[in-house]
Amino acid sequence: MVVSSPMVVSDTALPYVEQPSIDPIPLKLDYNNEVKIKDNEKIEKVDIVDESIQNKNIEIINETEIIDDISFEDFTRTTNQIKTVEIPLTSGVETGLEIQFTSLKLKDFPIIETNISPSLEQLETVNLNTTNVSIGDFVLYNVGVKIFSYAKFKVIEFKTREFKIALSVGLYEDNILRKDGDYFYYEIFSKVKNSRLLSICDTFKKVFSGETISFEINNLKGEILFENRIQYHKFTIIENAVNIFQDVTKKLKITKNKNFSETTITFYTLYLLDQLLNGNTKINSWINFGIDNSYNINIGDSIVFSKVHNLSLKGINFNLKETVRLKEPVTAMELEHVKNRVTCYKKTVTIELEKIEK
Repeated sequence: MVVSSPMVVSDTALPYVEQPSIDPIPLKLDYNNEVKIKDNEKIEKVDIVDESIQNKNIEIINETEIIDDISFEDFTRTTNQIKTVEIPLTSGVETGLEIQFTSLKLKDFPIIETNISPSLEQLETVNLNTTNVSIGDFVLYNVGVKIFSYAKFKVIEFKTREFKIALSVGLYEDNILRKDGDYFYYEIFSKVKNSRLLSICDTFKKVFSGETISFEINNLKGEILFENRIQYHKFTIIENAVNIFQDVTKKLKITKNKNFSETTITFYTLYLLDQLLNGNTKINSWINFGIDNSYNINIGDSIVFSKVHNLSLKGINFNLKETVRLKEPVTAMELEHVKNRVTCYKKTVTIELEKIEK
């Protein structure tokens, strides 16, 4: 008699599936031709193999083959729906174009800058009265002069009706005041006429280009050369902004708000307005930002920042909308650099400008 045994499945094969029982096949004996089984003859086991199971094993192996050359970012893009996220353009998120102004502390009036720490205390103030001050071949009349002493340096301040500026100095032989250190501060007041503002810019450019500042007051003489190329560049930008403001007011036929220093419009907004009026509605730039990922931004998503600039000039019936579009989608590195934040550095963008009715 032939005995069938149940199939044995290894741990690595398919889960065990109970096979239908198979009745033994009876051995028919031919009594006429009698078959005899010798005592020492072995009965061999026959394993029943289900061919359908073999075929299934082959199919499973084929379906689970490893596919190479698929990056994590590509995999994430296929599993997440790509979207465009719109975010308000707030402080701390600046394009390279705007940084050209904010890095120079150019926002609006009054214009104030100093590299003297506010924590430093003025120990002594000496009022030297008024005098005429020459800057190169240019003369400022009736300038108020004071000297302020700090713990480790002194500054001399020159003040007019329209501005004040102080430079670090030391007292040398023959009572001559000369530059000593690189400390400075200045302020250009509000409500200055455009023509006077241009003249102030020219004066400050002379100071920071290193032209000699000379004067005599009481028993003191001044021979001060104070060069600072960054500040020189800053006043070139202010000078250019005044000219742009005058050009914009003419184009828009604005009869009020004639002086730039009397408005609340920022230097950057004025620049964008000038670009818009000249037909430059798309500008290439870059952007730096780090924002909390409260917008559920994923790899491959696009980001659009937007802001409406309020044009607080009488006679203008529109505001300016600035839209900043990232040219490339967000990457894994930009999401992983800081946990739960999106951090981008010098990401290329397109700045789009349009009029928005008030």
